[in-house]
Amino acid sequence: MDAAPKFTPEERKARYETPEKGQYILADAAKKLNGWVKELDTTRPTTANMVLPQVSHVSGYADAVDILGYSYRNSVIPWGSTHFPNEPITINENPGTWDDWKQVLHNGVLVQDHFDIQGTTVH
Repeated sequence: MDAAPKFTPEERKARYETPEKGQYILADAAKKLNGWVKELDTTRPTTANMVLPQVSHVSGYADAVDILGYSYRNSVIPWGSTHFPNEPITINENPGTWDDWKQVLHNGVLVQDHFDIQGTTVH
């Protein structure tokens, strides 16, 4: 299992903002996409996978959607739940181990998705 994030959100944000940004910013694209989706359907929440949740939270990417998806990031879940307690999180593409379920039990608003080896949803 990966270690928990070393930095607070404020420290991570400072590190994120330091380097020069390129032409395309993921948070801006995500906000545009989410806006288009909401034009078509306001009845369902939107979600996106946060490959690096600790960066997604401070870059604006996490603000673009309603529900945040963490894949293979169990060590980050307590950090995210502590620093961003009002943001619903799903843990995605995890194998359904006891550690996955402990995240659901101990961190509140988490939902677990399971995928088998072929990538299809397991019911």
